[in-house]
Amino acid sequence: MKLGGIRTMKKIFSIAATSAVAAVSLGTSAVAQSGSTHGGMTPEQHKQMMAADGSDSEKVTHATGVVKTIDAAKGTITIAHDPIAAKKWPAMTMTFKLDKGVLGNVKAGQRVKFRFEGEGSYTVTKITRI
Repeated sequence: MKLGGIRTMKKIFSIAATSAVAAVSLGTSAVAQSGSTHGGMTPEQHKQMMAADGSDSEKVTHATGVVKTIDAAKGTITIAHDPIAAKKWPAMTMTFKLDKGVLGNVKAGQRVKFRFEGEGSYTVTKITRI
């Protein structure tokens, strides 16, 4: 094989290796951005889901799920909710804002029914154990 041929192959290998590293980086970044709050969705899937939502900011949505965590200091609750047909959402785990005084005696691990309002940022306005 000629010397020029070896240089060309080394260059091609270098470009392929760089492309592979970039692809892995981008994939890892997308997974990291999706986090656990949207069921492992990519940012694009989340955007599509939100676009399909079509709800008004004042619309009340009812759902059921299991409480994962409650952060009283931040005023948030994380719920692994069942599919929500009204929003065209699959089952996923989401963190919601929590209206003051709504929590009552609900604790992590309990199955609940709840209602929430908002668009993009959602607030639980009522929650009860099932």
